[in-house]
Amino acid sequence: MFIYTRMKIAVLFRGLVRPSMDINTIFEYRDGFLDFLKGYDVDNYLYTWDTPEANRIKHGYQNTHIEPVPSEEFITKAINHPNVPPGNLNWHHNYKQFYTMKRATEWVANHGQYDYVFQTRVDVVFKIDNPDYLKEWIEYPEWYTTIHTPERGVWNESEQKYVDWPIGFDGRMYLNDQVGGGSPEMMKKAWDYRGDDILKPMFHNSAFSERVLEKVMAMNGVNYRNARATFWGLNGDRHKYMQSKDRSTW
Repeated sequence: MFIYTRMKIAVLFRGLVRPSMDINTIFEYRDGFLDFLKGYDVDNYLYTWDTPEANRIKHGYQNTHIEPVPSEEFITKAINHPNVPPGNLNWHHNYKQFYTMKRATEWVANHGQYDYVFQTRVDVVFKIDNPDYLKEWIEYPEWYTTIHTPERGVWNESEQKYVDWPIGFDGRMYLNDQVGGGSPEMMKKAWDYRGDDILKPMFHNSAFSERVLEKVMAMNGVNYRNARATFWGLNGDRHKYMQSKDRSTW
């Protein structure tokens, strides 16, 4: 059991800043996440791709890293195999996620002395308004704590119970990769795929990216668990962008 003290917490905001998203909305999501951590010593971070949109919001975070976007040729070389042919832009997008998260979690862990790290995306709205729920997140920092896992679905606040949702493309529940928390070292291990030669066959044998994350965690001995939240969702403009733009920019 974690002994509560004056905890020092880092919040990592990451992911592509899509042109369709309103800047004020991104900052509202940032503030909403930070609000439920008032009373703790909190630093916030932004790790994202070098785009005009990212450069428009980088001033809104204490610590910022802007990553050059890897070329499609670079990604193809890293993950190409029979089931992921050149130009499979969905997997190219997923590779970018693992590429950045491996580096982002290392960056935060090496940047300061933290008791706990939250990671989330810039297009995720997330709230923990109940102190008992927050305690569930931070009391076991040696575990990767998240919204839903393969063994148990998401907490439904209106029904006050866990429900068997969401279901993946393979007909089973899966591990959430949009919001997570744990100690800095645990978060590094959770996303440390070690190298492209190891990540490539994981992509080859997985139905979607969350299954890859489960395999990375298993390889590194990371345990995961559920915790409750009062609200979790994705910004709707993300889907508008994905429907109207070239998938290579997802």
